[in-house]
Amino acid sequence: MPPRERGAGGRTALTRVLITDDNAQNLYLLESILVGNGFEVESARNGAETLEAAARTPPDLVIADILMPTMDGFELCRRWRADERFSHIPFIFYTATYTDTRDERFALSLGADRFVIKPQPPDVLMGIVRTVLDEAREGCSDTPVRSSVPQEAEVEVLREYSEVLFRKLEKKVRQLEEQIAEHRRVQEELRAQEQFLDMVVENIPDMIFVKDARDLTFVRVNRAGEELLGIRREEMVGKSDHDFFPETDAEWFTAKDRDVLSGTGVVDIPREMIVTRGRGVRVLHTKKIPVFAPSGELLYLVGISEDITDRELAKERLLESENRYRNLYNSMMDAFVEVDMAGRILEYNRSFREMLGYSAEELARMTYLEITPVRWHAMEQALVQTQILPLGYSEVYEKEYIRRDGALIPVELRTTLTVDEDGRPDGMWSIVRDITERKRAEERIRLANRKLALMTDVTYQDIQNKITGLRGYVELARQNSTDPRQAALVENERTLLASLHDLIRKTKDYQQMGIDQSRWIPVEKTIRIQHSLLGLEERVTVVSDLHGLELFCDPLIDRVFFNLIDNAVAHGGRTTRVSFDFRETPEGLVLACADDGIGIPAEEKGQVFERISAGKGKFGLFFVREFLSLSGMTIEENGVPGEGARFEIRVPPGLYRFQGERSG
Repeated sequence: MPPRERGAGGRTALTRVLITDDNAQNLYLLESILVGNGFEVESARNGAETLEAAARTPPDLVIADILMPTMDGFELCRRWRADERFSHIPFIFYTATYTDTRDERFALSLGADRFVIKPQPPDVLMGIVRTVLDEAREGCSDTPVRSSVPQEAEVEVLREYSEVLFRKLEKKVRQLEEQIAEHRRVQEELRAQEQFLDMVVENIPDMIFVKDARDLTFVRVNRAGEELLGIRREEMVGKSDHDFFPETDAEWFTAKDRDVLSGTGVVDIPREMIVTRGRGVRVLHTKKIPVFAPSGELLYLVGISEDITDRELAKERLLESENRYRNLYNSMMDAFVEVDMAGRILEYNRSFREMLGYSAEELARMTYLEITPVRWHAMEQALVQTQILPLGYSEVYEKEYIRRDGALIPVELRTTLTVDEDGRPDGMWSIVRDITERKRAEERIRLANRKLALMTDVTYQDIQNKITGLRGYVELARQNSTDPRQAALVENERTLLASLHDLIRKTKDYQQMGIDQSRWIPVEKTIRIQHSLLGLEERVTVVSDLHGLELFCDPLIDRVFFNLIDNAVAHGGRTTRVSFDFRETPEGLVLACADDGIGIPAEEKGQVFERISAGKGKFGLFFVREFLSLSGMTIEENGVPGEGARFEIRVPPGLYRFQGERSG
C-alpha cells in the first residue's frame, strides 16, 4: 500500500514519520529504509526532542527506541497518549534492548500500537508500518486511545514502569559485571602474555631492539643488547644511532634502516661491524623487519643481531689453518691419495698426479687397483683384511704403480683407514713415496758390494795362500833349527802367523756384513748349528728356550751366536753351561746369553767390546757389537763377576717375531 496522501491547496503530501533513537547509525538506517519506500522522515535523539518536533508538526506515525537519554521511549509513549494532540497518532516501539515479553506487555499497556524487536528485514518492517497506518486511517486499531488516566491507573503505570526500568537496570548491571569480569580476564591474559614475551625477549642470547619508524629512535632493547653494546637500556630509549656510534657507522645503520622501512619483508645483513663500550669492535649478523598496524600504518622497525665475532675469528683461524695445510699438502714431496672402500680415487695432491702422469679427469674415473700391477693385488687385499680393517692402519710396505706411459714406479706407502660418524669404514688414505732413486741406489750398492767382495775374495785368497806358505817355511825352519835361541824366535813367528791367519779369517766374516739380504732367521736353530760347529757338545751344554723366536736381520747373525758361545768357553775358565732366554719389555725384546764361568771383572767391562790387539777373542765381541749395531740392535754385558758373564741383546719392535704357539 502506498503512503497516505493529504490534500492541502490542491497539493499532495507524503506520509510523515517521526523516528526517535539516540544511535546515529540506527537513525540513518531506519531513515534510509523509510525514504526509500516513499515516506517523509524527521528524526529525533530522545523523547523530549520527539515531543517538541511533534508539537511543531504532528507526524502520521512515530517509531521510537526505548533506551534513550533525557526521556526514554516508555515515558515518551505515556506522554504521547496523554496528549490530546497526539493520542490518535499511531506509535511503534522498535527496540533491541527491551526484548522481554513483560517489556512488550508494558509497552502495549502504555498505548503502543506495535512492539517490534530489532533488527527486522526492510520488507517485514515496512509491512508492519503500512498495517499500523491502515489501521489508524480506518479507525480499527486494537490499541485504546488514552486521553485521561485515573490517578490509580497512573500509579499502576508508574509502578510497572519502575519494575521494567529496575529489571532492565538489573540486567544491564549483570551484563556490565560480566563485561568487567571478561575485561579483567582479558587484561590478565594480556598481562601474562606480555610477561611471557618479555621473559622470552629478555632471555634470548641475541640482541633485540625496536625503533620508532618515524624517527628511528630506540623504543626497546633487551638485556643481551645492553650487555653487547655496554650501554644501559634507559640511556638508549628515545635516542638514535647517532647518539652512540661514530658518525660514519651511524649513517650506515640509518641507511640500512630506511631500506628496511621502504620494503615489507625481512632484510638480512650477514655481516656488520659495530663499536661497543668495553668490548671493542664486534661483528654482527643482523636481521631487520618493518612492523605495520592493522590499518597499514608503519609503526616500528624490529632488529635481531647475533654476535658472530668469535665465530668469524674461528673461521679466519680455520681458513688460515686450511690454507697452511693446503699449501703443505700441495707442496709435499711425498704423494697423498684418498680412496673409498671400493677403491675409487677421491682426492690426491699434486705430487701424486705428477708421479703418475695422469690428468685429473683420468684419475677421477680410476681405482687404485687400475694403477697397480696385478701381481700386487693379492698382497694388498691381504693387507686390507689383516691390518687396515682390524687395526686401522697398515705397516709400511712396498709395491709398484703403473705410470700413464706404462712405466712401473716402485713406491713405499702406509695406509690408514677412515670411518664415518657411525664408526663404519668409508675409505682409506695413504702417504706414498717414490723410491725409484732409492732402489737404484740400493742396486748400485749391491753391485759395488759384489765387486768389492770379488776383489776381497781374490785378495783374501792371495794373502791366505801366502801366509799358509810362510807358515810352512817357518815350520820347516823350526824343525831344522838346533839352536835353542833360534828355535824360540821361530816359535814366536809361528804363533804370530797363526794369530794373523785367524784374524784374516774373522775379517772375512766382518766383510760379509750387508752383502746378503735381511730375512727372518730362526734363532734356536741357528744356536744349535753354531754349537755343533764349535765341536763342544761333550764339554759345554747349550740351552735355549726361545718359543720360536725369529729375528729380521742378515744371515751373518749366526756369527754373533758363534762368537758368544766361543767367548764363553774361551774366557769363562770353567764354563760348562751356556743358556739363551728372553723377556719382552715396552721397548721391545731382550735376548740374553749367560754362562756359568768366572765372569768378567768389573774393571774390564768397559772394554769388553773394544778391538784390542794381541788378545784372543777380542775381535769376536767387537764383530758382535758392530754387526748388531748395523742391524738396529744393541748389546751390553750385565753379568756378576765370579758368577758368569751375561750378554743382553736389545731388539726393537718390528725386528722380532714368534713363529708357532708360545708357551710359558
